[in-house]
Amino acid sequence: MKNNTVNKIISIVVLVALLGATVFGAYAGLMGLNTKMVTVKENGTDVQKALYRIVSFIPNTLNNSWQEAIQPDTTLGGGYSYVLTAPDGVKAEDMKKAAEVIRARADMLVGGAVTKVEGSTLTLTVPGKDYDASIAAVLQPIGQATFAQYDEDTGLFGAALLDGSITDGTYYYMGENGYNIQLHLTAKGAADLRQVIAEHAFEYLYLLLDGEPVGYSPLYDGIITEGNTVDFMAPDASSAFVTAVAMRAASLPCVLTLTSDGVAAASSSLMNVGIIVFACLLLLACVYMIARSVKAGLLGAWALIAGVVLAALLNALIVVNTIWVVTVLSGIVVFLCLTVMACSVVMVVNKAAGFVRAGRETAASVSAAISKNGKLVALVNGVLMAIGLLMMFAFQRNAVGIMGRVVAADALVTLVMVFIFLPVVTACIKSLRK
Repeated sequence: MKNNTVNKIISIVVLVALLGATVFGAYAGLMGLNTKMVTVKENGTDVQKALYRIVSFIPNTLNNSWQEAIQPDTTLGGGYSYVLTAPDGVKAEDMKKAAEVIRARADMLVGGAVTKVEGSTLTLTVPGKDYDASIAAVLQPIGQATFAQYDEDTGLFGAALLDGSITDGTYYYMGENGYNIQLHLTAKGAADLRQVIAEHAFEYLYLLLDGEPVGYSPLYDGIITEGNTVDFMAPDASSAFVTAVAMRAASLPCVLTLTSDGVAAASSSLMNVGIIVFACLLLLACVYMIARSVKAGLLGAWALIAGVVLAALLNALIVVNTIWVVTVLSGIVVFLCLTVMACSVVMVVNKAAGFVRAGRETAASVSAAISKNGKLVALVNGVLMAIGLLMMFAFQRNAVGIMGRVVAADALVTLVMVFIFLPVVTACIKSLRK
């Protein structure tokens, strides 16, 4: 009698702990949690900060804090956005051209950039979740390159002797005496520059970007190489970098001003569709299991929800602070892994429901169902785990390797839910009925 009482107490503790963890995990995963806020000093300013913070880790449409843990690709509405504003009255075709130029400049640095134009506002979104000074630096220059000489008497630059059309490629590099801007000249550009050299030998020619000097070169025959390149000495790394990027893309048709920046809200219709479809699939699976057998179905719904929460938490822990982002392809892979989890639980519960209807008790029915369908569940998820581990070890810390960890983790969670969670819960419930 005493042992029976102890077993009941242990069963109650286990069930309450599992239920509490599921409810807490689901809430924290969807909404995130902040502890008591405290005031700290940063640069002499009072700033409110949480003692510690749990961001949501389940992708959902209720809030966007989950993007701090799981980073969606720009095609799914994630990334970091820079908002640029043009003067009032700018033409629509100019804004369209500006979007193409800005996207080209950003793609040179990070790739995967997307732009959106709304009236006189242009939004650039790039992969990542932090401000990138190098990207911000190349967004606002018009990008008009000219070549002129400096007049010491007036303190001004003279009329343009050449323009950016003489080049078909611009690069920068660190030389022995500082940073250089290297221009690859067209055949006509090389001929035009040689003409300028002949007329202004042993003088200096300045490279101007939007009228501001960004490099200079002495004029003599040897400055043009056999490969039709010429180097201009830049004052610093930033000038060389910005000039190279701006000249490799077309110039902007209008002035743009960077007005704001911040983490993009993943409001992509494709991302939202994926979230809603999986939520509907999860609801449908739960409803189906409960319809087949209330008792076994409720256990199955609990296992499925707990599995999704645990898988989402593990996925977030795996990918946080890594290069991995949720692309359309990787999103489909994760969706399929979670679908396999749902099918595995539904398969077991569906078989258990048949045994319950035949008169067996719930615990025995679940145990028998696992014995009947467990091999197939173990085989499918074992193969998934093997594939995930192979990807992880073969590609290690790159995007494919991280994707392998996610696949292996989701398969492991499925096995835990079917072969550990369900038997433990049914055993605890059976113990309470003795």
